Amino acid sequence: MWCLHRFRRATMLLMSGIVLGSLPAIWPFREPGAPLADGSLPVPRSVPVWPQHLDGETLASLALAAVAALAVLGIDRLARRSAARL
Repeated sequence: MWCLHRFRRATMLLMSGIVLGSLPAIWPFREPGAPLADGSLPVPRSVPVWPQHLDGETLASLALAAVAALAVLGIDRLARRSAARL
């Protein structure tokens, strides 16, 4: 909390960078990686890709992302309202 109050912009930039940097690890759409010349699989074994088709899995993922974004906006709005009452 001290960093957020004292260095708000820098702290928000750092936290945003951490979140954006973790996206490849949690990306739901993946494609298997190609084996190396010796037959072993590379690490990581799959690579993130953009979805090519709007199938049920893709639509469900996009819908859940939209619901999560709306939940964050709703919680932020409620927090601002309660802070204004104080």
